[in-house]
Amino acid sequence: MENLDNNQNIEVVQIKKSWSKYLIDYLKDLNFYKSNSNDIETIYKERLSARLFISLLFIIMICIIIYSSLLLRTVNMTVRNPSEKKFKDIYDKYPNTLTCPCSYTSPQYSEFANFQVTVHEVCNSVFISQQWINEIYNANVSFIPSNDVRTVLSSFWQLVRSFCGIINMSLDDAFSEFGSNNLLSLSAQSQQLLETKVKATLDFVINSTIINLKKNLAITRETISINEPISSLATNYFIYISSVKVGVTPPIDIDINATSFPDGCSCENLDGCLRSAVIFESDQRSNFENVSGIMFDCLPLDAALASSFECFYDSWCLSLIRNVSKANMRPEPLHIQSRFEHNTTLKKLLDELMIEQITMTVNFSSYYSICNPKYCTYSYIHRFDKLFIITFTASAFGGISAVLKFIAPFLIKLAYWIYSLKSRNGPRTDFNKNQSTNLSLTIIITNPTQNEYEQLWNMHSDTLYCLCSQAAIPYSNFIQIVPQFHQLCS
Repeated sequence: MENLDNNQNIEVVQIKKSWSKYLIDYLKDLNFYKSNSNDIETIYKERLSARLFISLLFIIMICIIIYSSLLLRTVNMTVRNPSEKKFKDIYDKYPNTLTCPCSYTSPQYSEFANFQVTVHEVCNSVFISQQWINEIYNANVSFIPSNDVRTVLSSFWQLVRSFCGIINMSLDDAFSEFGSNNLLSLSAQSQQLLETKVKATLDFVINSTIINLKKNLAITRETISINEPISSLATNYFIYISSVKVGVTPPIDIDINATSFPDGCSCENLDGCLRSAVIFESDQRSNFENVSGIMFDCLPLDAALASSFECFYDSWCLSLIRNVSKANMRPEPLHIQSRFEHNTTLKKLLDELMIEQITMTVNFSSYYSICNPKYCTYSYIHRFDKLFIITFTASAFGGISAVLKFIAPFLIKLAYWIYSLKSRNGPRTDFNKNQSTNLSLTIIITNPTQNEYEQLWNMHSDTLYCLCSQAAIPYSNFIQIVPQFHQLCS
């Protein structure tokens, strides 16, 4: 069985050798430029031209295949009625080239975006309730020093409540304005870009609201400063009876004096007399205790803007205020964590609309359904496109082969001409000899005998080629095996 396999392998190898030899001989004799000439040199030139043509064509086509494989191609694609998921998938891969024209190009923000705003906890605390304001108001405020906490505390919380109301109304107006604005969306946008645009528009509306609030507050303060109204708490001016006259109408003279302080500051000064509010002990104005965060100024508005809620985060300080105010309410201190420091002034809080947090929600599905693109186009750069390589190579093959088939003979003639110039001074016979030496002749002998085959093998074993009439010949036809056994067996 093993011998049979070896024999089959030998036959396969021999067949391959015979076919390769046949192919080599075929290529040697290949001639695309056959003419009626029997001149050996002409035939040789024609064969050289054919070989040059095949070689150049092979090299150029390999180069074209490599070039077309490495060539960067822009592939344009169109998707009809893309779903939201399909849009996101394509955008993740080709964000720079994807374009999906919207059917509706100007949706309102309120149709796909909403917000929740959290303001400073003081605006939702008991401190701005009317009950607390009433309880901390001291009816005998006229007999208490103007910079005592009991004088300014009630007005402070009234102003805080007013500012909280203004801020809530301003935010409502801002969000209404935001929701009524239209987003110009000519093509579908990614969720990230959409959220960025929504946030930018919201920031613009909030900043506009802050600017308007600052402007209105500045106008109010300027108006109060110019008109110099007398505070009902006698913090800037106080009215007193300068003299009493009998039998005269009116019987008294009334004068007005500006509030002044031991350090020489007078409320006649337009800049006011800003200082910390204190708690005086009985009538001893030399004994007092500072209250952290609560400020006094000639005008209650200026005092409130310069104050903070620091005391109302502290249980001890809040207890002190309750005691001196004789308030029955026992409110808990402010405790919710804030992005603002406890000593942040009311003015700085108002500059940011007392906003703690804005939670923005963008419903991309709603936006995409409103946009409703009918198609999407995108492009990408591609290499190694098999169809393109085949098409490009096939289209180039015809033209290149025609050109090479035309110029190959001229190149051979040019080579011969150059060679003849170099060999012009040499013997002509040597040139002919060299040419004939390189000439290859193919001789075909029909039905050769065994003797003829053996003679040809001895003379031309390298080029001899004889096809068998029968490709598979049993070994028994030409091999005889006679075994010799050990003498013991005989």
